[in-house]
Amino acid sequence: MRLQRNVIKTLFGVLVMMLAACVEVPGSSGTEPPTQPTGPRPVAEVVVKSGDVYINDRRVSGTRPLFVNDKIRTGSSGFADIKFDEQSTLTMAPNSDPKLLFVSQAGCVAGELVVRLWNGTFTYAGIADVCFDNPTHQTTVDPASAFRVVISDESFAMNVTNGQVLVSTGPARATRFTLRRGFGIVVRDGQTAGPQRTLQ
Repeated sequence: MRLQRNVIKTLFGVLVMMLAACVEVPGSSGTEPPTQPTGPRPVAEVVVKSGDVYINDRRVSGTRPLFVNDKIRTGSSGFADIKFDEQSTLTMAPNSDPKLLFVSQAGCVAGELVVRLWNGTFTYAGIADVCFDNPTHQTTVDPASAFRVVISDESFAMNVTNGQVLVSTGPARATRFTLRRGFGIVVRDGQTAGPQRTLQ
């Protein structure tokens, strides 16, 4: 009887050791799936083409991600592209100054990314689902629109080269114009003569 008990104990001990050998300790294997990043996702990327380019007042080079609330600007010799996706690009000339914002911080349609423009020269290609905003105007673009904007302390000017753009001007942006290909608009102190044919 005692012999039987000892055999059972021994067999039980061997079984426990075999089971323990089969259980994998977490983190002990190199085959675990990589953990997913939990931080905010970029909404665009900036490609520095030349000169001084700054994100949140820190000079950058190469290609960098852009997040909501990032402020990017170019210096006197800076050129940069902001790529929203494979087809949508905003090209910044020297002394240009936009900021990426949540829609709640500007007056655009809900669900769109807002780029608030302070000053500078910007050329857009294939832009869609992005609203552009500054103190004297707001523009909402149709898919695959392309246009050029020049902003200074005195005026805002836009020429549309492809697609169409809705421009809101005046007090509370109550006046709206739809600019189609080949037309442009100049706004001074929130006032404009309306669309005019500028491009053939």
